[in-house]
Amino acid sequence: MTKRSTLFLLALFASCSSTSLESQVVRQYAVNLHANYADVVTAVGALQTSVDAFIQSPTADGFEAAKNAWTAARPIYGQCEVSRFYGGPSIRRRAA
Repeated sequence: MTKRSTLFLLALFASCSSTSLESQVVRQYAVNLHANYADVVTAVGALQTSVDAFIQSPTADGFEAAKNAWTAARPIYGQCEVSRFYGGPSIRRRAA
């Protein structure tokens, strides 16, 4: 991060009340995560369709289609995977 961008961010944070800023950050995080999960559902649906077609008729082309669907879905899932490691919405907390 450059010095200029750091100063800009500090000025931005200073101009907002902490409660307002906190709620804005949390809201935007939720919006981004929801959009990412929606993309994952779409990509995984395409993957499921490809795998089902391959199972119905196992061919080299079907196998390639399933691999390509996996290759397309994996990076999308990877973007939301980080939310699994902090006790976020995709983790159910267990009693100790």
